[in-house]
Amino acid sequence: MPSQLYIGIMSGTSADGIDAALVDFGGPRPNILATRFTPFEPTLRRQIMALFTPSDNEIDRMGKLDIALGEAYESATSELLRDAGLGATSIRAVGLHGQTLRHRPDGSRPFTLQIGNPYGISQRLGITVVSDLRRADMALGGQGAPLAPLFHQALFSSPHTSRVIINTGGIANISYLRPDHAVTGFDTGPANGLMDYWIETCKGPRFDADGEWASTGTVLPDLLEKWLADPFYNQVPPKSTGKEYFTPEHLGLESQAIRALAPADVQRTLCELSARTIVDAIKRFCPGAEEVYISGGGAHNPLLSSRIASLSELPTQTTAALGVAPDWVEATGFAWLAKNCLEGNPLDTGPVTGATRRVILGAIHPVADQDGLQK
Repeated sequence: MPSQLYIGIMSGTSADGIDAALVDFGGPRPNILATRFTPFEPTLRRQIMALFTPSDNEIDRMGKLDIALGEAYESATSELLRDAGLGATSIRAVGLHGQTLRHRPDGSRPFTLQIGNPYGISQRLGITVVSDLRRADMALGGQGAPLAPLFHQALFSSPHTSRVIINTGGIANISYLRPDHAVTGFDTGPANGLMDYWIETCKGPRFDADGEWASTGTVLPDLLEKWLADPFYNQVPPKSTGKEYFTPEHLGLESQAIRALAPADVQRTLCELSARTIVDAIKRFCPGAEEVYISGGGAHNPLLSSRIASLSELPTQTTAALGVAPDWVEATGFAWLAKNCLEGNPLDTGPVTGATRRVILGAIHPVADQDGLQK
């Protein structure tokens, strides 16, 4: 029987680093055997952040970044295996999400772009890699995102209770899990990305630890209402977005008017924007929800979590209460997607993304042995 050990590799829109999870799918539930977070080197992170915004000479810079990211993913995979005391031959495959640089799901020619050179892992480490996990869905008319709801349904659904799972990275998405119903889910808007930008710009740290700085500020009602008027929030799912839409410029964070405000008040208002748009989406599109569970970096922000709980008036916990630490849900999910791809399992993405039929997600990068035969 083939190995049931998979690795999921994820670097999200927060662009803070690489999440890697080693997962055993040999039992009734995924068993996370080892995890590792590797922060991006400052130079690499600056290169990623620079390419989030359209500019000049993108192709050359993207090509170089693709190789550099591949080396970082390769190193993270090696270190995770070293931590677990395993060799590459023990692993069935790596599910590599890559780094999203563009996600343009609307218009006449929708596209999405993730980079990270999967060949570095497959050929140099000798592990099959499944990457490019979004474009097959888009070829069938889907948004290509979010994909997390599919895994949330498989892992967190209850036969008796309607649940909302919130993934809070740079961008937030929600999954609505109902007994005897297909999962639905969509992006709600910014989660941590804009808060991270603002504190780094004003104070230096890359994120607002425990929401402490935001907690010293006051919500600015006029600014909040202006931000809430963005047309994205009124769009009906399926819908997805990215940091190339919710940029600092889009919200006017570099304008003189906002720079003249108390910085902590702006941070507090950004936090409220994230909480309000998440909860507004729950109330509008998940009307029977009974419980809320938070995953991703925002699970460590008590202010954001408390505002979600207060505004939703629903019991709110992290996914740790369901058996998976909030930091490792997404990486585990991409390991799960790799497993489904290798096993040839088509997934019903339609209720989430709008795809017209079931689809096998991912491109397989196999490894050849010394005789040139696929392993």
